[in-house]
Amino acid sequence: HGSSHLPQTQYMLPALAAGFAFAFFAARRLLPAGSLRAAEGLPSVVAMRGLIAAAFFASEAFIPLILTTRYHWSLGSAGLALTASALMWSMGSATQARLHGETARRRGLTLGFAAMAAGLSSALAAAALSLHAGWVVAGWAVTGLGIGLSFPMLSVLTMKLSRPDEQGSNASALQLSDALSSSIALALAGMLIHALSRPSAPPDALPILAMSALLALIGAWVSPRAFPRGATGHTDGADLPVRHQH
Repeated sequence: HGSSHLPQTQYMLPALAAGFAFAFFAARRLLPAGSLRAAEGLPSVVAMRGLIAAAFFASEAFIPLILTTRYHWSLGSAGLALTASALMWSMGSATQARLHGETARRRGLTLGFAAMAAGLSSALAAAALSLHAGWVVAGWAVTGLGIGLSFPMLSVLTMKLSRPDEQGSNASALQLSDALSSSIALALAGMLIHALSRPSAPPDALPILAMSALLALIGAWVSPRAFPRGATGHTDGADLPVRHQH
């Protein structure tokens, strides 16, 4: 295996760099202007959708790996952690549907990203310190609560900040940001796993949790920009209940 590792690495890095460059130029053309720098208003909403998707789905792919390699759980038992997160996502979504008024929803959006960062950091610390596996599951459940709070708000904010004739294209941009960012995050996660792997040890997914926690923190920092000062929006969607999205 050692003889094939080096050529694979030599080809992998240029291929990833080329892929990221194409994705960057495509995003500039297909996403609303200012999305890549999280400009105030709709561009920041589209950027946050990418951040939240990348943070959650990149780490979700590796939580079972942590539980099976570090704690020797079976695959079925490790799947319970994903179920716990899904249930908490539903709870977070139900909670945000009861938030009315811009101030409450602004705080809820930031709190959702902050909860994701806290949950991911807790799961990371628990695994790194070899604490009980329940702490990893609890951290991942808090992450699910956080995305449940924030994820639906971004869809509604997109409609609120769009003119009626732009709603279709902006909704498509939101989905593109979601798919593109999560794909890039998963590619980076795979590259990290490959770069840090050792033949005598199982793959270490803790750097993936650290990367995801950082992305969630960036989302919390960007979140106030989703509510432009003095903007009235184009619909009343931000004050309407939002059904569960998962």
